Amino acid sequence: MPHERLTALSTALTEDLDRGVWAPGPLERTLAARLLVACAGDGQFTPVRLREILWEGSVALTHAGGGRLARLLSELHEVTSHAGLDAGVELAGTARLLEQVAREPEPPPHPGR
Repeated sequence: MPHERLTALSTALTEDLDRGVWAPGPLERTLAARLLVACAGDGQFTPVRLREILWEGSVALTHAGGGRLARLLSELHEVTSHAGLDAGVELAGTARLLEQVAREPEPPPHPGR
């Protein structure tokens, strides 16, 4: 089911982000931030908003960071395209992940401090 794949991808990406195994690059951070801004008014991920973000990322997004964010956004599009699916918990976890991705990375500590 689409929402189960979304949950699995969100969980895996969150774990890798927290452990430092996956570090989103500038394109991924920018697109995650733009998606969150687009959804700020009503808090809803919609197929139209997701298509716009995926289109903006174009081919580069499929290569950035191994294409992991592109796969996540694709699954999110699949889930939001099926009206009536109760995926509130999955969407909340994905929203938290996108908020983490959108944040600027912490600068490395300055040597000698």
